[in-house]
Parts: sequence; C-alpha cells; structure tokens
Amino acid sequence: MNPGTKILTTTGSGQSDPEYDSGVTRHNVPPWRQVIWLICMLAIALGGGVGGPLPAAAHALPERFYPQRDSTLGAAPTEVRIVLDGDVEPAFSAIQVTNAAGQRVDKGNGRIDERNRRLLRVGLGALGPGVYRVTWRILAIDGHWTEGAYVFTVKPSE
Repeated sequence: MNPGTKILTTTGSGQSDPEYDSGVTRHNVPPWRQVIWLICMLAIALGGGVGGPLPAAAHALPERFYPQRDSTLGAAPTEVRIVLDGDVEPAFSAIQVTNAAGQRVDKGNGRIDERNRRLLRVGLGALGPGVYRVTWRILAIDGHWTEGAYVFTVKPSE
C-alpha cells in the first residue's frame, strides 16, 4: 500500500474497520487539489472545457419565412420558402400548403433547394383570397426532427 493511503471499510454496524481490507481505498487529497478539481469540473460542465466551448447542437430551425408568418398579402405568392439555420436531410423534409378547408393548394413539389441546402420550398397553384396554412417538417443532419406551421392571408383584390 502507498504511503498516505488509508483503507476505508465498514463493518455491518457501519463503523469503520481499518483491519478489514475490502479493496476500497480513499486517498488523502490536499484541499487545494480538491478545489482545483472542482473548478475544472465546473468549467467542463459549463462548456468551457479544454478546447473552448462545446459546439451547439445542429438542430435546423427556421430563420425566415416567405410569405412571412401571419402576413396579409395583396397578391397571391407563387411559392412558399422557409430559410433554415442548419443543414437538413432532403429525403426526409417536407412542406405543404392548405386552404381554410384543409385542401392542398401547393403543386406537390416540396423540396430542399438543390443549390441552397438550407432552403425548403414548394410551388403554389393559383390562390384566391383566403387564409392559407403552411405545414413543414424537417430532419436535421444531427437526427432531430423539427416541425411547425404558420398561416398567411391573401386579401381580395380591390
């Protein structure tokens, strides 16, 4: 046994028994080392470990919507676009647009743009005045699903 090492064991009564060696050891660690260890563990837990802060999760979330959420438009859009803040899996990402009756009004061509992997888009048919709901679902490259919905309104022409 190393000098400065104590055997920490207990008997059935909960009393310490230095004669009984259970193989569990407790080292006498100076208090200043315990403080340094605690500071290091806190730094790692708070993201300031070796090498700087830990990277943020790569969840892809919407940054911008076209048309904007809850907007009222004077003319019907020909496309809906959602700009994302992270890369997504194109095969598992979808977008659709429905009217107030729940009928699809998009062209069924919802996709991630080939040139911009952070742009989800779908073409629209001719829209009349009314409220339209955009529903989207994406799979980020980190494996996390994100989904949501918003509405926009096309007002009657004057």
